[in-house]
Amino acid sequence: MITKPFSSLPTAYPHLCYNLGTIPDNEIAYTSPQSWISQGTPLPQASWNLPIIAVWNTAARLHLDKHNPAWLQNLACDIPEAN
Repeated sequence: MITKPFSSLPTAYPHLCYNLGTIPDNEIAYTSPQSWISQGTPLPQASWNLPIIAVWNTAARLHLDKHNPAWLQNLACDIPEAN
């Protein structure tokens, strides 16, 4: 069984983190890694979705809220790959 403890962060600590969205596994693309002996290193297709979770501390949240109350919604909108 594969567990993803980071996935429970937004529920457990809603005042410190937020799930901005998820990139579906079929839209995840890797950059080809460099290899040693001029041989390509094949990477498998992703087999799970990639959640995008923003985490901050209280001081950062207060600072961001003071200067731009819509910062979290704007951040989510700036990641078009996430649904």
